[in-house]
Amino acid sequence: MTGTAPAVTAARPDGPAAATSDGSAAARAAPGVLLVGGSASAVDPAAVPADGAGRWQRLTAPGLDLLRTGSPEVTGDGRPPAPERTDAPAPGPESPPPGPTAPPAAAHDHPAPAPGRPDTPVGTSDAASGRPEPVPTPVADPGVPPAAVPGPRPAPPGPTRVPVTFRLDRSAPTAGDRTALRRILAGRYDSYTQVVTRTLAEEPGLRVAAVSAPDLPAGLVAVRAYCAGERQTVNAVLRGEAAPADDPAVLARWVGYGLRRLPVVFGPVFRAAAVAPPSSYPPGTLLVEPAFLDVDPTPAPVPDAGVRFVIWSVGARRLGGLGTAGTGARAAPAGVPTGARTDGTAVFPAGTCFQVLADEPVGDREPRQVFLRELPAGRPTPGGEQTLQRLRTVAGAGDVPGGGTPPLPVGVGVDGSGRLFAPPSG
Repeated sequence: MTGTAPAVTAARPDGPAAATSDGSAAARAAPGVLLVGGSASAVDPAAVPADGAGRWQRLTAPGLDLLRTGSPEVTGDGRPPAPERTDAPAPGPESPPPGPTAPPAAAHDHPAPAPGRPDTPVGTSDAASGRPEPVPTPVADPGVPPAAVPGPRPAPPGPTRVPVTFRLDRSAPTAGDRTALRRILAGRYDSYTQVVTRTLAEEPGLRVAAVSAPDLPAGLVAVRAYCAGERQTVNAVLRGEAAPADDPAVLARWVGYGLRRLPVVFGPVFRAAAVAPPSSYPPGTLLVEPAFLDVDPTPAPVPDAGVRFVIWSVGARRLGGLGTAGTGARAAPAGVPTGARTDGTAVFPAGTCFQVLADEPVGDREPRQVFLRELPAGRPTPGGEQTLQRLRTVAGAGDVPGGGTPPLPVGVGVDGSGRLFAPPSG
């Protein structure tokens, strides 16, 4: 039987009797209390079905503030409610024992997590929740060494080069050099001066240059001495074939000074060598000729030549009257006839750099041809293919009558062993 009770503001579990607002004592054991808004109704727990708590929780009625029913904290009988049934399967023998069951209200609002996956709800898979499956990371076998990654292949070694022991600079002659030049040439100085005087009379450009360069006549005297008989001595020191000596070094500096004032030859020039280098001249190779290099302006047959150099010049100096009727001896390999010689009409300064454009055989009875171009700055520049075509055209026109300058003992830019000379540093 149910009766209406006064408004209840608090409920206590089993314990001392609580006093009401009118001072009366409540019974130690109180029936279950259903709190609705500000009123309370006493119910006999025996008359409430076993699933009554779940039904009351799912009950929705306008104007009612349904808080809790059958709660031990309110009824005070100390008996926890029966856990709500779930559809989750019972854990297997290897699974850890389940934790304490959550209260019915919490269990209804938040389903229990799956065993072993606390962040995954019951009955929800990774694919259904939108979470990507983890990608397994391959595990390296500690007993197998890692595969070796091949590194870049080293560049093939370049050709062995010989350092140049003596290089000419562009310094102006000193008073001591003037005295040394007269001493070196002795009585020949005056005879060479006559040739220089005649050349200046025939070359107006040189006469004008001599006005601003007082040492130019002495430099031209040294050029004449080089063409007349000092070629072998000077070039042997420059190429390292002879021990450095003061007199050849002084003469070489004077020759270099005099050549810088002579006119420039622009275009193809030619020179032959008796012996070709054993490893040929690969295209693109940088050649350095440490000595002065005499060349001819036209192709001419040279007996016993093993290779002919066809060179595009931008800095060879035209000798003019200073180089005619030369009778100076020139070193030649054994078996090469020297005979009467005709000196070249142009000379490259000592230390000139060249680039190999092509090395082409001509025939069994013809010397092979090596095409070069002069590099004034010592570094390759664009336009090599066009220069090569011009040189091939000139070389294919054939030789002119007459004889050329006798062949060099060895090729351009190599020593007696066929090794390349090293380029200047910087």
